Amino acid sequence: MNWSMIAAIAATLGVFVTFYGVIFLIRQIKDSRRFIKAQFVNELDREILSHCNVYNKFLPGGEWKKSIKEDDIDLDKVINYLGFFEKVKLLVDENTIDFPTIDKMFALRFFQIINNKIIQDAILYADELREHLTPIFALHYQWIEYRTSKSIKIPSEDNCLMKYKPTLYKSLVDQYHSH
Repeated sequence: MNWSMIAAIAATLGVFVTFYGVIFLIRQIKDSRRFIKAQFVNELDREILSHCNVYNKFLPGGEWKKSIKEDDIDLDKVINYLGFFEKVKLLVDENTIDFPTIDKMFALRFFQIINNKIIQDAILYADELREHLTPIFALHYQWIEYRTSKSIKIPSEDNCLMKYKPTLYKSLVDQYHSH
């Protein structure tokens, strides 16, 4: 019996086993990443659902959609809702989540509230708040660019935040990017 021949066969088998083991490991890592992303997206969805009492009021026919007075809207709840989207902007900037996923999940919810004149006057462009909401303006700008590049309709575009006070809007977006 030739031991060097057996050693060569064993070494060759070892190479094949290692090769297939590495391929299996790579597949496991990819599957794991998908699973983690799915869990993360699910958590984001769960978080935004905690704000559904605010969002539902801005839907067509909703209590605040019809309102023409700022006093009818609970601004604290709306500001908390906007805080969710500030977090989304951070996650996008950190490449934690991609824009197509965010767009599919949250576009309508974002634009329904951001492109609302009452919210624009009472919160987004309010003198005492707007400097603190630059992530919202930057996210809006990025989202408009994304949807425009993909030829996707922008919900509530008639009241677009960008068009309402364009000079101030641009300055707030620039302010966000300068930090």
